[in-house]
Amino acid sequence: MQEKSCPFGLAFRRERQQRGISQWTVSMRLQYHTRNIQRIEDGSRQPGVLLALRMVVAVDAEPGEFFETLFEEAACEAC
Repeated sequence: MQEKSCPFGLAFRRERQQRGISQWTVSMRLQYHTRNIQRIEDGSRQPGVLLALRMVVAVDAEPGEFFETLFEEAACEAC
């Protein structure tokens, strides 16, 4: 059975790229290593709630909208 990756990473990468923000910029804003951002985005690592929130804020996204969209997408995939 194949392990599912964390849906947050893909949604975050899409948001970050749409806003034209680099992984390096996110890592500098968070004081968090770029490699860890890469691992989250590729789904091999799942961030905790606080880190996920900080990441969303670091790309100047509105957290409520971001997570609402993420949950809606996850619900559609479960159907």
